[in-house]
Amino acid sequence: MSDIQVVQVLWGPGTYLPQVQRTTAPSIASFYASVLGGPSPLNTWLDADYNTVGGTNQHFGTGTFAGQYLISPSTGTMVDDSQIQSELRAQIAAGNLPSPAVDAAGRDRTYYAIFFPAGTAVTLRGMSSCTYFGGYHNAVPGTAGTPTFAYGVHPDMTACPYYGPSAWESTTIIAWHELAETMTNPGTLATGYGWVNSNGGGSEIADICTGTVGTTTGTDGLSYTVQYLWSNSRNACYLPDDFAISTPLTAPLQAGSRPSSVSISTRVTSGGPATITLSVSGVPRGLAASIAASATSGDTVQLSLRADGSVSAGTYPLTISGTSSDGISHAAVVTVVVTAAAQHGRAPGR
Repeated sequence: MSDIQVVQVLWGPGTYLPQVQRTTAPSIASFYASVLGGPSPLNTWLDADYNTVGGTNQHFGTGTFAGQYLISPSTGTMVDDSQIQSELRAQIAAGNLPSPAVDAAGRDRTYYAIFFPAGTAVTLRGMSSCTYFGGYHNAVPGTAGTPTFAYGVHPDMTACPYYGPSAWESTTIIAWHELAETMTNPGTLATGYGWVNSNGGGSEIADICTGTVGTTTGTDGLSYTVQYLWSNSRNACYLPDDFAISTPLTAPLQAGSRPSSVSISTRVTSGGPATITLSVSGVPRGLAASIAASATSGDTVQLSLRADGSVSAGTYPLTISGTSSDGISHAAVVTVVVTAAAQHGRAPGR
């Protein structure tokens, strides 16, 4: 799914995990927004491994979170997948949910991530939630007026066997699992498959790695528990090797004095250590700034600074940028506070 757009659907009134129902971080809303927004590690890595250049010519671009919607379904506390599909069609037709958006080629890019309240069970081909599955994704075949569109089913985890240390972490693990599989294989037998295991069984990139748990840091700076995904290029279960850059807020420097340095730290936020190419920008005339060309996430490097006598006293924000070998980029700002050069007077003659 190119540039996936996630619509969170609450399946009627009821009791939900607080993080599922609210929209302030940490929540499912902030989870989707932060793991998809910008050139996210997930989008960047999936595009490297699973773009379809030479086939359907699709790329994984920037994803978006399109909001949370509470609907009033006509179903009871036992909901079958066929009822979910009918209800989604009806809610979209009634304007209670946004219509599916499409990409430039007319393919669906909207994913309806459905969350169910406590006490509601879901069945799929005779199998029940919590007993046989923790979640799944599927697609509704298109009609003359509506394209094929994808959706995911997320039962309430408070009454299910945990897939992680807690009901909330189990929820983010399943949400990540179904999101990644929808992005790479949004179809069904009726609508056409995407990426599935060629060794048989129809396993998708998250199915192959079920049970391998890690964390990822979203653009909101929060850590979310997720699972590893299959990487074709590495032939292994993998989480994008993401990182963060930290700088002091300010760095004092006197014009015309000897050089000084400040520490720039990096850390792993997902997967393992990555090689980072570093640079510094925004350097004004008369101010010299240099940093190591590369580092491994987890390293601390020195930013060397020197200001000649031509630099006016003031504040100068410098941007420290890093790009990993996976093509993931982050930046941080340190403000250099320059004070005037020291004045050297002459002693009066006798």
